[in-house]
Parts: sequence; structure tokens; C-alpha cells
Amino acid sequence: MRAMQNRLKELRERAGMSQEALGDKVGASKQQISMLENGHRRLTQDWLVKLSQALGVSVAHLLGEAPTTSPPASEVRPADDHQPIAAGVLPRDVPVLGTAVGGAAGDFEVNGDVVDMVRRPPGLAGAKGIFALYVQNDSMAPWRMPGGLVYINPNKPARPGDHVVVELKASDGEPRPAFLKKLVSLGGSSIRLEQYNPPRDDLYTPANLIHRILRVIEWEEMLGI
Repeated sequence: MRAMQNRLKELRERAGMSQEALGDKVGASKQQISMLENGHRRLTQDWLVKLSQALGVSVAHLLGEAPTTSPPASEVRPADDHQPIAAGVLPRDVPVLGTAVGGAAGDFEVNGDVVDMVRRPPGLAGAKGIFALYVQNDSMAPWRMPGGLVYINPNKPARPGDHVVVELKASDGEPRPAFLKKLVSLGGSSIRLEQYNPPRDDLYTPANLIHRILRVIEWEEMLGI
């Protein structure tokens, strides 16, 4: 197999991380990180985004297509809604509000607590109100693996075919249970949902139990492509 060149080892060592520590941040084993560094495992778009976020660099830096140093502050233009900027100069200002588990209903509670802050993707420069969640199990694999992030934009409506976090109603003052799935259809007395592992596309949730449906932002939108 032809090696896939990248700067992963260089950037990991520069960040003072072991292979095991980096693996913990992106939900991978030490062996997987070693194979990625050696080019014996392909750097998919999913890997590129997760690793670049964990290391605080741009995807271009990771692939060796740009210098590993950040540009001078004088060369960094302010972001706006229409001008994505490089990931390496974006702020770590997106709150992680909890943990979403891609399993049965109620595996995740939306309680508003900020458990972490993560870097803003370049395609979301200037976007208001976005937040992120950590995924904990593999029922939505391979779309999202355990330990991965999902970014949420509460300002855009979900459509059939979107991946979503479905937030259920709760008693006053209580955290709202929620779950991570793919939206198959809306309308009528219930919504239909799909999960990937094990495969099921016949999961129904009564509409009168739903507080809101939050659309997950996909990689293309986050990268501004």
C-alpha cells in the first residue's frame, strides 16, 4: 500500500502529545494513530477534521499543504457570515453542551452545562448560537464514531435526510432527554428515524413528545465547501 504523506506525527509531537493521548482526544487507539502517521491508513475527511481540531491546526497543515506556523495577526482578516477563514486562526469558542449517545431515546440530557470548548470550523465563522456534543457509542457508526463531535445549528430547520438531535419534552426545571439519529420523515402524529448500527430505519417518536429537532451540521458545511 502506498504511504499517504501527512504531518500528523510532527504536529502531534509539537503539541507534546503521545499517540495514546491524541487517540483519547479523537476516539481512536494508539495503533490507529500510528497507522495514520505512517500513511498505512487513509486520512478520510472525518479523520482530517477530528485530528486537525484536536491538534489546533488546519487541515492544510495536517496534509503538509501549508506552513505549520500561523500567519501574522496583521494578515488575519475579521470573520463575517460569508468569509470562512483558516481553521488554524479560528477561536476555540464553540461550547460543548453535553454528551449525545446514538442509542435509545433519553440517552442524552440537554441541561445547558458547558463541558468543553472546541474550535470553530472555518465554514461557521460568524454563525450564531452553534454548539457541539460528544458522541459516546457506536450506534451511528461509521457516520460518527465514539468520542467524535457533532456540531449543531439550532437556527436552521431539519429536513428528511438530515442527521438530527431530537430533544424531548420534560417537566419544568428538568433536563430534557434527547437522542442522535437520522431523520427519515416528518409529519402526522410521529416522526420516523434511522440508526446505522445495528441498522434500523423504523424508529418512530410521537410528535407530541418532541420539544425540538436540531439539525447536525455536516462536514462540507463546516469546512465551507
